[in-house]
Amino acid sequence: RRIVGVIQDIAQDKADLKQEIDVRQRDEIGELATWFNRLMRKIDSVMCESEGYVNMLNAVPDPIFAVDDDFKMLMANKATEKLLGKSLEEMKKHRCADLFRTESCGTDNCPIHQAKQIQGFFTAEVINIGSREKPHFIKPTGDVVHDCHGRKVGYVEVARDVTEMVLQERLLTENMER
Repeated sequence: RRIVGVIQDIAQDKADLKQEIDVRQRDEIGELATWFNRLMRKIDSVMCESEGYVNMLNAVPDPIFAVDDDFKMLMANKATEKLLGKSLEEMKKHRCADLFRTESCGTDNCPIHQAKQIQGFFTAEVINIGSREKPHFIKPTGDVVHDCHGRKVGYVEVARDVTEMVLQERLLTENMER
């Protein structure tokens, strides 16, 4: 009954994966409980490792997001949430073009569209996702994302912020012209 209770908690997202079942019996039920505890430690280890990858992506200051074949948002790091002012749950209801609304969205110049066309890595030209008065330049790259079984699950874009570099280049060009 305790094993069934823990399984129900897992199914309802209420489980503490570190909590082990006390094994007192030396029969088949005791062996089941022992292996169940090992399984729970393994699941906890995998979950912890996955959380580490999430934390690593969230530490990247540039927006990183993934979309499916229809360009609907699947995942995004904290930098994407900050840029768009929306939570991941809000973003998942939209296509990336509806959120970013850049000049390349929905065109052949979209890095995800390019990655989708060639089924591989693509680097796009620098684009301004800000305004003329308050520019925000990015250098996007796109690629295919696969799951742990090698199946394609979507496409990823990294929108590297190059605003400072572009503004410095413009200033340098202006100074050179003078």
